[in-house]
Amino acid sequence: MASAYAAWWKCPGAGARRKHADERFLSHQALEGIMASRLDYAGVLADLGFIPRVYVRAMRRDGAGGGDADRNASVARVVKAALVAGFYPQVVRVQHPETKFVNTAGGAREKESVDGRGVKYFCKDVGRVFLHPSSVNVASGKFDSPWLVYSERVETARVYVRDNTMVGAYALLLFGGELVVDHARGRLSMDGWAEFDAPARVGVLVREMRAAVDALLEKHIDQPREEDGDGDDDSMKLASSPVVKALLELLASEGR
Repeated sequence: MASAYAAWWKCPGAGARRKHADERFLSHQALEGIMASRLDYAGVLADLGFIPRVYVRAMRRDGAGGGDADRNASVARVVKAALVAGFYPQVVRVQHPETKFVNTAGGAREKESVDGRGVKYFCKDVGRVFLHPSSVNVASGKFDSPWLVYSERVETARVYVRDNTMVGAYALLLFGGELVVDHARGRLSMDGWAEFDAPARVGVLVREMRAAVDALLEKHIDQPREEDGDGDDDSMKLASSPVVKALLELLASEGR
């Protein structure tokens, strides 16, 4: 969706954008709504002192603000972590079918579903759900991560999840719900439902990082500063904070 929006915005003029959307079966009205929402959100962030006013002006002119705020705009795992922060607890757990192997000239290899059959999906509150037939993920035979975040769920004969994106475990651990560390079993659980196999020290470190990020954000909100006349943000320089740098590195590398 983010890539589709970026390509639409780059078209020269409203007419070209509408044509671009029509040719790709996209909703021009929905894309305009996204643009308006982005500008509104940028205005709120500027009011809180998280981004300079010049960023908002650049968005209106160029479609993107640039600078430190957009430094990780092309880092998919960081963008997906923002989705988790915005949509949690709208999360789906993926259950893959039992692994099967086929013999090939190079030896046995794992057999993957070619149409997504056999893959099951579950939400905490309603149990089993299904990906909507219009979802690009509906035919996926295997996900690298067993977690999806979604924006909308509809119920007809079945409960369907519409727009959805695969997200990593660290995005959930850092921006999800209450985390409980089971030292004896070497397992982490979130909101009594999502479970992760990990050493207890990982859970402790994640909880400490979440606390540090919360404290940093609260301090920034309580003590905002104005930018100078050149549009430079002389606030707390969140982007250069060691806590923020560690957080971004962890998300981008998925702990590897």
